[in-house]
Amino acid sequence: HPAVRRILILYAPIVVGLLVNQAAIWISYNLAILTGDNSVTYITYATTLYQFPLGLVVTALSIATLPTLSQIVSAYHAVKQTDTAAAAAHVQEFKQTLAGGLRLIIALILPATAGLFALAPAIIGLLLEHGQFTPQDTAVTAIALRVYLAGLPFAAIDMMLVFASYARKDTWRPAVVGVISIVIYTITAVLLLEPFGLYSLMVADAVKHFTHAMMMLWLLKRHLGGLRGFAIGQTTWKAVVASILTGLVAYGVGETAVALIPFSGFLGKFLIVALAGGAGLLTFLALVQLLSISEVQALQRTVTARLRRQKPHK
Repeated sequence: HPAVRRILILYAPIVVGLLVNQAAIWISYNLAILTGDNSVTYITYATTLYQFPLGLVVTALSIATLPTLSQIVSAYHAVKQTDTAAAAAHVQEFKQTLAGGLRLIIALILPATAGLFALAPAIIGLLLEHGQFTPQDTAVTAIALRVYLAGLPFAAIDMMLVFASYARKDTWRPAVVGVISIVIYTITAVLLLEPFGLYSLMVADAVKHFTHAMMMLWLLKRHLGGLRGFAIGQTTWKAVVASILTGLVAYGVGETAVALIPFSGFLGKFLIVALAGGAGLLTFLALVQLLSISEVQALQRTVTARLRRQKPHK
């Protein structure tokens, strides 16, 4: 059937991309082995924590945006030969929808990155520091996670751009960009392996996400004219300010809690993370209102409205 053939053609580059990613993982673990006996453990735990906000926030928003973008693309193709004005309007609608998704991702992923950076040792200590996993292991994993986090905002932006490309039924370009970024990752990791050891892999990962995102932005600008005029810069600077203050508050409360809580063990670690994380969250929510971060405000209203509708009536 022609439709099945079309699906296979679109899916083939995605399969190629998945295979390349698996190859990159294999390269990472083999390079990690060269840096020490426990390096694979450190990289595995740091990667798991790094991917948590990426999956919770970015993947969910990207998947939620994909159907809308696909519908706009279908509407564009339906009129592009007969109504140029309507086609141009659909292009603007596509860019506006994509920009809205990017603004929300930026507004959420930057404070998540700051909070995770500030509380990395405390979170890792709470989750992992038991049995044979020592405080020294916690310290090394925390550094690895913090270096990984340099690439998290770019990975978040990049994922939305890749889904936008899929909505346009363009799966080959993201696959090619992925191959190029893996080559860049491998070269960077090998060059930095001797001076930086294990952490060369995290630096290389951040470089990979940065270059991938920049290439996807360049392709977007080339094919759709870019996203100027959609307030992405305005949202970004507000999110940066909110994130810095959120991270500082979380770190300060965490350090104070370490000094004041009179007992250790799981309960003490839990209280430190809960107090510092809660203080960071409250700070961010207050700054959302103070700085008028409209994307998060709209999300808050949506969540509140749905919770009210689900509340059982007496």
